Amino acid sequence: MTATSRQSPGIEPAKAGGRSIWRHFSQAVKGFNVLTGYLSGIIIVVTSVVVCYGVVMRYYFSAPIDWGLELSVFLLIIATFMSAGYTQLQRGHVTIEVMEHILSPRANKWRYLVGAALSLAVCAFLASTSWDFFH
Repeated sequence: MTATSRQSPGIEPAKAGGRSIWRHFSQAVKGFNVLTGYLSGIIIVVTSVVVCYGVVMRYYFSAPIDWGLELSVFLLIIATFMSAGYTQLQRGHVTIEVMEHILSPRANKWRYLVGAALSLAVCAFLASTSWDFFH
């Protein structure tokens, strides 16, 4: 019996159970997270330029700008939320590394799953609360 004859008749290997669609979706989300991560870095650089511009205008030309602080705050908030997906993708959040060494690989998988579920719950709460303010 060959490897191809063990599969269900009429189902292609790459599309069995819709895995191909989810794989493409996962790659698209991963690409989007990387893009927003890099864009948030650019936004932080722009914020730094705005702050430096405000300082120079205030102290050297005695012409303070009234929009710099608000723009900086908004840009930093945007950068924070835009970089969250990339940070999660890279597992860049603050963690307790001792737990990773103490627990078994199986327990660590469960720990990661619980952490992801809690993150999803927080994101759902923020989205729900934001929608209430928007609506």
